[in-house]
Amino acid sequence: MARVITNKTVDMAVEVKRSGKYEILEDVTSFKLPGVEYGEGEISGAGLAGTFNMPDVFNIAALEAAITSRSLQSQYASVFSASGVDLRIAWAVDKISSTSAGSYDTYMAIVKGRASKLPEIEVKKGEQMELETTIAAWYYKLTRNGVTLFEFDVLNQVVIIGSVNHSAKLKAAMGR
Repeated sequence: MARVITNKTVDMAVEVKRSGKYEILEDVTSFKLPGVEYGEGEISGAGLAGTFNMPDVFNIAALEAAITSRSLQSQYASVFSASGVDLRIAWAVDKISSTSAGSYDTYMAIVKGRASKLPEIEVKKGEQMELETTIAAWYYKLTRNGVTLFEFDVLNQVVIIGSVNHSAKLKAAMGR
């Protein structure tokens, strides 16, 4: 089997949902997706191990995303909406191997939340602006080549990792 090397991001698009459909956000130069951190639950009575902390998949710490743009296009204002924002972020990464070139992995993320930090605007003559907006997210889903890697819906208590719906398993165990 040929070794495959993921090389670099070749293209990306960030879209915001307005009036029920996604529209491209112009001039977005980068994005940062949430890191997922689990809170810990203490386990005691474990014999020789004593008490220890175990990451709890249902205790998700704050999810935070960010997008950076060079300008405040008209669509960008909807990112600041008090009712929240729904972003769709897609990008392609090229793959190189000894047997082929020109193949890609495609990723798509859906991030829903509300702007928690609006950009500071600093203008310098002859330079482009860098405007970073931080989003406190309540929903985050990431797919690779159309396959869900994970999905977290904090408001509806949904935790899907790989093909395992942990929240459905918990609800079934509780008879709900």
